[in-house]
Amino acid sequence: MPGIITDSTLPGTPVSVLQDDGQAIAHGVLSVEPSASTCRGVNHTPSRARVTIQHVIVPAAILPLHAASLASLGPPPFDVLVKRSKLRSLSEGAKHAHTDLSPRAVQSEDLGDQNLLQFLSNPVSEDEDWTEGVDDPVDITEEMDYATSSADPDRLSLEDGLTLLHEMDSSWPTAIRSRVIMDIWHALARIKVSKEHGLRRPFAQAMRDAILIPDAADKRRISQYLASIGSSWDEVLWFKASWLWRRCKRTIPPPEQLYPLVKEVYTTFGPLLDAKTRQPLFNA
Repeated sequence: MPGIITDSTLPGTPVSVLQDDGQAIAHGVLSVEPSASTCRGVNHTPSRARVTIQHVIVPAAILPLHAASLASLGPPPFDVLVKRSKLRSLSEGAKHAHTDLSPRAVQSEDLGDQNLLQFLSNPVSEDEDWTEGVDDPVDITEEMDYATSSADPDRLSLEDGLTLLHEMDSSWPTAIRSRVIMDIWHALARIKVSKEHGLRRPFAQAMRDAILIPDAADKRRISQYLASIGSSWDEVLWFKASWLWRRCKRTIPPPEQLYPLVKEVYTTFGPLLDAKTRQPLFNA
């Protein structure tokens, strides 16, 4: 039966957790962690499934098996046990979340998805990789160019950029994507940046640090080590970033956190002028 979770449903399958009235209280995926006899002190049985909660819809909702509210279990992601009868595949759960499924809404969404997928499917050659050298040491010349450009940004470029970014929808759907449709390199390669622009690398480094967020525990551990040898996180990030990334896990934040970070990078660097050509990084 479509939407029903069985013992043969694959780990990683997007699911909704439902209350008795059918309301979706959380979204997540069937856990990909190795099977265990218990989860948070609750026994695992054939009628129960281990779910990694990724998005909480109703924080006060009680999970009967754990006798605890979703809010009390900490920030997502976290694992819980849920009766299979209270799980639905995400497409089914979306109906319980009162998603607009009118023919007009579905047609509009499908068209948008098709255009997006077509754009994402276009091949990108290595010649278009303007991010080359993003982890190389910062060049003092680039720093001087940045300081000069920061004092004299292009007004029209800034106005155009702010208008476009303001028009973007910043309300994010709760649906969880079931697949990765693009890696970071290909996403960045689709940003059209001149390889000759003096702020190419500073912009690439700023985008890197906005999209890929260091794991807090790893960063703390590495920072403590660097302090013990008379160095610091910022110093190594400046001169030997590749050393850090071999030792520190990084994650991409959810859209509501990612959008303002990326927006700030665009509005900061977009109107800045190249020291030689006096052209902005992004024109109209």
